[in-house]
Amino acid sequence: MMQLSPDTTDINGNEDKDILSASFIDNTVSWHKNTDGLGTFGPQQNTTTLAEGARDVFTTDIDNDALSLSSTDDKLAWYENLLF
Repeated sequence: MMQLSPDTTDINGNEDKDILSASFIDNTVSWHKNTDGLGTFGPQQNTTTLAEGARDVFTTDIDNDALSLSSTDDKLAWYENLLF
């Protein structure tokens, strides 16, 4: 799977930087947990598979929720982090 424009943030609130990514090919926004604080990452956890043509993903101080921009449907989408 091709991942474009990843961003890092502490998604799960444990003070370790996790990776958030967008995939144009399968319309997915996902994240990978930093399992040891040293850059070992766990399996992909999908936030959504409905981000048509997702190219970029960004994090900001909105409770570690996800934002995506999609070129196919010209959509800016917000995905609430319900995991933590």
